[in-house]
Amino acid sequence: MAFTNASHYSSPEVDQLFAQIAVESDATRRRALIDRFQEVVADELPVLPLMLSKPVTVYNRRVVGHTIDSAGVQGNFAEVWLRG
Repeated sequence: MAFTNASHYSSPEVDQLFAQIAVESDATRRRALIDRFQEVVADELPVLPLMLSKPVTVYNRRVVGHTIDSAGVQGNFAEVWLRG
């Protein structure tokens, strides 16, 4: 599932910042909250990507339901089928 906390990162300060960011309507204050969030996660470094894969896709007229959203080849293939 996309956008899950796979690293199990936990930070009460980050949780509080997310809650504040979600409701802050003043652009300047919201920017300050986002800046603080970025400082915290950059300092704590909850995830350190070791590689970045290049997104690719394939195409064949017989394949139906493939690569129908932004997840591309990393998406769900439950609805993919081959046309006769």
